[in-house]
Amino acid sequence: MDAAEGPHPRRPLAGSGALIQPWLPQPDPPESARIGVSVTAARPAMTSPPVALPPQLHACVNDFLAQANAMQQKYKYDAISASILYAAARYNVHGFVQQGDAAYFSRVDFVTYMTDLYRRMLDEQLDLLTAAEEANKTP
Repeated sequence: MDAAEGPHPRRPLAGSGALIQPWLPQPDPPESARIGVSVTAARPAMTSPPVALPPQLHACVNDFLAQANAMQQKYKYDAISASILYAAARYNVHGFVQQGDAAYFSRVDFVTYMTDLYRRMLDEQLDLLTAAEEANKTP
C-alpha cells in the first residue's frame, strides 16, 4: 500500500482521472450564513442555510480546483486531498495566530467554528453534487 493511499485505497473517480468541476453559480445565502460569521456566534443547527462563498471568491475556488486537477498527473487523489486539508489547516491557524484572534477567542472556539464551517461546506457540496448526478441519470 502506498502511503499516499492511506489505509483505505479509493476506487478510481468516475472516468478514472475525473477532474473536479469549477465553481458553479449558486444562490446567495443570507448574510448570516456567509464565511465571515463571528466565531462567537451560536453553532448553527444541521438545517443551517448553505455557506456559499461570496461571488467575488468563485475565481479563487476555481484556481484551487484547477491546481488540484493538474496535480493528478503526479499524485494520487488521496495525497492531493490530504495536502489540501493540511494546507487549509496550516493557513487558517497561521491567520488565527498572526492576526491576534487568539487574544479574543479560545482555541476551542476557533476549532469549533472551523470544523462546523467545514462540515457545512461539505454538506452543501454533497447536496449539490448528488442533486446534479440525480438530474443527469437516464431513465
